[in-house]
Amino acid sequence: MDNPYFVRRKKLTGLFLAWLLLLSAALGYMPAKAAAAVPLTVAEALAKNNSGETATVEGYIVGEMYNSKPIYSGFQDDFNVLIADTAGEKTQSKMIDVQISASYRSQYGLKTNPANVGKKLTVTGQLAAYSGMAGIKSPTAMSLDGESGENPGGGTPNPADPGSENIGVPTTLPDGTGKKVLFDETHGQTAGASDWVIDGAFSDFADGLRDAGFQVDALQRTLPMDLHAFDTPAITLSKLKQYDVFIIGEANIPFKASEQAAMLAYVKEGGSIFFISDHYNSDRNLNRWDSSEVMNGYRRGAFGNPTKGMSTAEAASGAMQDVTSTDWLGQNFGVRFRFNSVGDVTKTDAVKYDQSFGITAGVNDVEMHSGSTLTILDPTRVKGVVYLPENVPGWGNAVENSDKANFPNGGVYKNGGIAEGPFAAISKLEKGKAAFIGDSSPVEDPTPGYVREDNGGKKTTYDGFKGEAQDAVFLVQTVKWLAVHEDYATFENQGITLDEPTPLLGKLEEPATSAEIPGTEPWTTPAAGYKWYDPTTYKDGSYGAGGTPPVVTIPDLTTIAEARKAADNDYVTVQGVVTSEPGVFGGSGFYMQDGTGGVYVYPSKATGYHVGDKVKLTAQKLTYNTEVELANEVQVAKLDAQADIPAPVPQAAAAVNDSNQGQLITIKNAAVQNYTTVTGSLEFDLVSGGTTNRVRVDSRTGISADALKQAYPAGTAVDITGISSIFKGAYQLKLLKESDIRPAGADGDNHAPAFADVPAQTVKSGQQVTFSVYANDEDGDVLSYEAVSLPEGAAFDAASGNSRGRRLRKAATRLPSGFRTERAVAIRSRSASRWKR
Repeated sequence: MDNPYFVRRKKLTGLFLAWLLLLSAALGYMPAKAAAAVPLTVAEALAKNNSGETATVEGYIVGEMYNSKPIYSGFQDDFNVLIADTAGEKTQSKMIDVQISASYRSQYGLKTNPANVGKKLTVTGQLAAYSGMAGIKSPTAMSLDGESGENPGGGTPNPADPGSENIGVPTTLPDGTGKKVLFDETHGQTAGASDWVIDGAFSDFADGLRDAGFQVDALQRTLPMDLHAFDTPAITLSKLKQYDVFIIGEANIPFKASEQAAMLAYVKEGGSIFFISDHYNSDRNLNRWDSSEVMNGYRRGAFGNPTKGMSTAEAASGAMQDVTSTDWLGQNFGVRFRFNSVGDVTKTDAVKYDQSFGITAGVNDVEMHSGSTLTILDPTRVKGVVYLPENVPGWGNAVENSDKANFPNGGVYKNGGIAEGPFAAISKLEKGKAAFIGDSSPVEDPTPGYVREDNGGKKTTYDGFKGEAQDAVFLVQTVKWLAVHEDYATFENQGITLDEPTPLLGKLEEPATSAEIPGTEPWTTPAAGYKWYDPTTYKDGSYGAGGTPPVVTIPDLTTIAEARKAADNDYVTVQGVVTSEPGVFGGSGFYMQDGTGGVYVYPSKATGYHVGDKVKLTAQKLTYNTEVELANEVQVAKLDAQADIPAPVPQAAAAVNDSNQGQLITIKNAAVQNYTTVTGSLEFDLVSGGTTNRVRVDSRTGISADALKQAYPAGTAVDITGISSIFKGAYQLKLLKESDIRPAGADGDNHAPAFADVPAQTVKSGQQVTFSVYANDEDGDVLSYEAVSLPEGAAFDAASGNSRGRRLRKAATRLPSGFRTERAVAIRSRSASRWKR
């Protein structure tokens, strides 16, 4: 039955509109139609600096990006187009790279439609970096002059790519005007490396919701927090009832029973909650409670004792008072977070938009980078909206790897697919709703606001929300659906197909009989003096601690080789030459090298650098997935092109190993074998004699996997150049562009090496001058240096491995290609001298 007040309001609204129309007619005008938004020019879009907002842009098609370079003819694929304000533009800084998703490729891709060059394109999508430059990603509408850009029927379905039919479908969900969203910041959301608060690494998500019309606020404890901060419940019904949606990002401190009751009442009365969890054993604050356990309501293997394994002080702390063990999520919402640990999955399976109430409109993929799935217990109230494909990898550090008897696939329970359970799901509970996702990676952004609470170190977070797949579209539309108040209690008779219950692993996944694998909690030892339950032990500059983080002292310049040896979390200053186009391996990251070594750099924001640029930076040395990287930069600057840094030359190598990490190397005369696809990217082996190297062709490089396999079938002997790297302990060669793989022996004749310029120096009489010389050899052959006819007073320092000579020649013995010795000459002059090579 209608609420009488609501009926009366509708009647009054109708009378008012009728009066307004009569008045308009009497005055000789009618209400004007809303004017269509004027598209941005390319220059106007460039000025927004990849802001992440959704915009409509128009420009002339001038070419495409291929292998990180613009090309204007001979187009190689249908994946992107370059647009500019002027037809025929050749200046890359005046262009935007437009991603062409699957549903648009047959009509707008330049390999299929080369005649589109010179035509004006109007595109609606997200302003975000693409192919290492200004871009438009995840397009929802595209049209050439005179065409309609709408695609209400969706993209052309690709049976091999579930979710492809969603691309091009506009959402029908209302925006957030008049709606309010509250983010929880009271349950350890900033513990460890996490920074899931709206002024930290969830800021892009918060801004995306504001752009959609929502008011966004944070639920906080009294700041700065004291010893008793966690004594009282932070979540209360009175606070929640002021908001339409409550978002909980990776809670690491368990909910009190009174908080669970408040959330349950809130949803039953019409509120909505978005639960964002992570893989099992993420346990940011090392209190033995993972976010999946906090949200489920019980600990794995500790159902009868929520403080099992804790010290007396932990168990007696205010944070653990009124904490009970129940199957809270399963019993009330019909779903549980699984305790699995799936690895990197970039191609996921979004359900069709008409099976998700419009949540997946425009969504093909939502990426996972170590996460969990969910078990559907009650299909009448729970619907999976994003699934994983089959044969997904497990997380390398999954605790199940040590118990293959019960978990033969490690952290993957059912080999992926539908049986693994949905990656993201929605639920109905009486008048309210809930949504769930098993990883925070799609939500985070690379702008942490706080230092670590345990050791004061800087955090590194990644660009999931704006930088990957359709993560942003999916998350904002999920909140839009949650904010729509609907009274139906189940998904029965709502126009969608109900799912089947998720198959479980028997007693191992029943709350009361679940078992923890011995010796796995907590996964590491807490920092000395750190107590997760006592904010007075948190380091200055961390969330809730007050104070300011320590000032970083800029260290002296060192070589990349020495920087790689630094302790994790130490700051180093290095300089080098960029060797990979920023962004092709995620975020704005790139490889760089000097004359001593190479390293991966992961800056917090786009730099605008390109291959060949000379860069100097101060950053924190870290190890991520076993690869050394520099992140959390303090300062970064592009150097003059004349800076004294040797040009990177690929070293000849028989194997990818520790000695050449982060550097360009060339492996010659090795046979291609064992093509396979791993997390959406092509991989294969290079076999030479008894040595096997793994090659990864990341899909973000734009290299066509099909074309490469066709050009180099299994068994083909090749020479290949790429970046030596490592991922979770496995060495791999990263291919940068298609031209870097070629038939063995196709390099041609031997070429003479070339000296790099030696900067001029001015010295006073009597001073010693020391300088270095470098030469490049395009064949990658080893070079030896020889001093011939030294000037009077010059010295040849063979002991240091440095020399200075007038002539360069190739060594008679062929050592690994690209091996370089650097030799200097110490020259003492008796008069003022200005030395040049």
